[in-house]
Amino acid sequence: MDIFSQLDELLQKNLALPPDKRLSLDKFILDEHLFEEKLRQAEADIKRDCVQLEMEAAELDRAAKTVVQTFWLDMHVASQTITGILNKDLAIRNMPLLKESSEESEGFQRELMRNEMYVSVTRFIAFSPWELMTDSELAEKQHKSPLDLRSFKSIAEGFQKMLSDVARRASDVQSCAPTGSITRNLLNPEQSQALALLENSTKHALVLGRLIRDLKAHFNERFEAVKQERWAIVDECVDKLDSEQRARLGVSHDLDLAKVVMIQEEIKAAKPKEAVTLSLSEKNLKRLEESLSRFDERLKSLLKLRLQVCTAVTQEELKVARIKLWILAQSILLADETKTREELKECSDAVEKLSKRKQVLQVKFERKRRRHERLKAQDKRQDKTFQQHFTQNTPPAVVQQLSKLYMRRPAINLSASQLRLLNKDLQHTGIKPNGPGEETKAISEDESDEDSAVQLREPCKLYMAALKIMDVTTKKASVDNTAWRALCKLRRAKVEAEIKVQATALELSEVEGTLDHVNVELAVESTRQSHLQEELDRIVNRKITLLLDIELQILLPLGQIEVTDLHDAQVVNEAILVPRKVVRQINNRIRDAGEAKNIALARAVRFREGQMQMAHWQLQKAELQLQLAKDELKHIEKLPITSEIKRYLKGSLQTSNRTKEDDSYERELQKRRKRELMAQVTDLQGQKRRLRAENLELERQIEQARQLVQQQKPEQTTNHLLLSSTRLASERSKLERKFREQEQQLEELREKLEKMKMRTFPTLFSVSY
Repeated sequence: MDIFSQLDELLQKNLALPPDKRLSLDKFILDEHLFEEKLRQAEADIKRDCVQLEMEAAELDRAAKTVVQTFWLDMHVASQTITGILNKDLAIRNMPLLKESSEESEGFQRELMRNEMYVSVTRFIAFSPWELMTDSELAEKQHKSPLDLRSFKSIAEGFQKMLSDVARRASDVQSCAPTGSITRNLLNPEQSQALALLENSTKHALVLGRLIRDLKAHFNERFEAVKQERWAIVDECVDKLDSEQRARLGVSHDLDLAKVVMIQEEIKAAKPKEAVTLSLSEKNLKRLEESLSRFDERLKSLLKLRLQVCTAVTQEELKVARIKLWILAQSILLADETKTREELKECSDAVEKLSKRKQVLQVKFERKRRRHERLKAQDKRQDKTFQQHFTQNTPPAVVQQLSKLYMRRPAINLSASQLRLLNKDLQHTGIKPNGPGEETKAISEDESDEDSAVQLREPCKLYMAALKIMDVTTKKASVDNTAWRALCKLRRAKVEAEIKVQATALELSEVEGTLDHVNVELAVESTRQSHLQEELDRIVNRKITLLLDIELQILLPLGQIEVTDLHDAQVVNEAILVPRKVVRQINNRIRDAGEAKNIALARAVRFREGQMQMAHWQLQKAELQLQLAKDELKHIEKLPITSEIKRYLKGSLQTSNRTKEDDSYERELQKRRKRELMAQVTDLQGQKRRLRAENLELERQIEQARQLVQQQKPEQTTNHLLLSSTRLASERSKLERKFREQEQQLEELREKLEKMKMRTFPTLFSVSY
């Protein structure tokens, strides 16, 4: 017997026990994990059903709104007329998510309270048959009543008016034949929530019906009580009545027979009138049915005309909105194009100015560089002039001293601006040697200090004064005056050349820095110009796309989901306007879904092929094992049995005799193995059931998805696509964020694992140097 059958028997026995001896159903749960999973699945199913019911309620609300606007408000149909048309098969429902009992609703409780108050008030003024009451007793009862006589009268008149209204409506309803098939199809009471309005319009009729029933019940109770009392009096006098009746019976019997004959004649005379009335009623009924059918046809035609007019108006509004959107987009693109062209023109002008400035700076840089090289060459020639002037007839010791004096300079640190000013002054009164060793004009001892001081600026005057002091105070005794004068001239020329070289180097570096800055600005402006040109190209392409991306009138047959960009509807009355861009996007999504489906099918085919190959390999393995076993059996059968083999077998048999204890251990081991195998089989069966349930659920979801896809209409707009793409993008971002978090957690776990390994097995991670 299977374990599940045993479990079923135990459950049945438990249910057969008395309630105080029954076990809880929690005791019979074998797999708590499976039980919790089923509970979670049931909760998920309940939530999904709730969402589906809410969606259906929303759809029914929209349908009800359309029906009310079409048949209730715009056509001004009276409530009693529709109630009369649908009175036969009418069932008013409001489609709640949870079934609400009418006995517990607040409106019904209020009406019951009004009914009780009415009964309690009207029983003081109700008619009681065979009840004698004096005027004083009547006044006393009225005095005890919670309301005065005028209130009683107003309440009685109001309810009498309501009762007469209800009776009139009931007669109107009964006089109308409940046809109107078209209206019943449009106002389906099982699928529409709009009929709750009819319930509100007929609620007072239901309440008044209940009031009438209560009044009749009250009257019947009072009448039964009085009847019992009167019948008790009548029973006392029954003998007297019988005797008197027997006395008068002979006289009244003939009169009764004459009256019966007269009534029969009247009935015979009234039968033709009844037939005439019946035929007239049948004619009236046929006339009402014909008028009602004409009303249904007229109602159907009006509905179709209204839908056509609404469709045409909506199409025109859509066209106008598309045209406005196109004009707005075109104006925006035109403004962007104008702005971009202006910026591009400004950028082009800036690039042209920077290019001209770059050319000027390059020319200036080349001129400065050539001048700097020329001054450096002149400085080197000054050194050669000094060597040629003093090495021919001068002792080496004196030449060494002169060279040291030649390299000495004033102890004044000139800044860049002072060097620039000094160079500018020297350019006005500069040295222009005609040959090596000749006299100079600017820096000379023979010139008067007064005249030079007038022409030179403050930095130059200070430097010249320091140079003059050095010429006067640094003369050696071993140097004669002629050599000293020549040394001073050469040193002044050398100083002037060095100052010019330094100043030219400063100017060259400044020009080079300015040129680099201009190059950077030119690169920035060129990049900006390229970006603006790309933006302009994009705007022009968008303008071209806006001109070419016109709307298509598409009429999709049932089941068609993909169309071409050049599709043209043959019948444009029921066509819809869809941009080409939207058509292309939807077609691309359909193609992507088809490619994903093909990939999934290819993977499934490869998986099936792998399974078949695995089964074939297992079969070959089993065949080879069988062949090997047969070969071993043949080898054993052909093996000759010698005396040694017999002795060995006999000894092995003697040693292999097992005791009873060993047998019991082995049986226990077999039982344990059997229990483990049974547990594994039970787990496998549970997994099989779970997988089967999951497969059924997946199949149901696939079927629902197919039905939803088939029920989709071509009225989906770009907003729905944008919402779906936004939802997909948000879900994708959430999944990416979750994936990154999981990767981070995985990295942390890996680091912890490595640390644990190093802590547990440190010798495996030791580093050998």
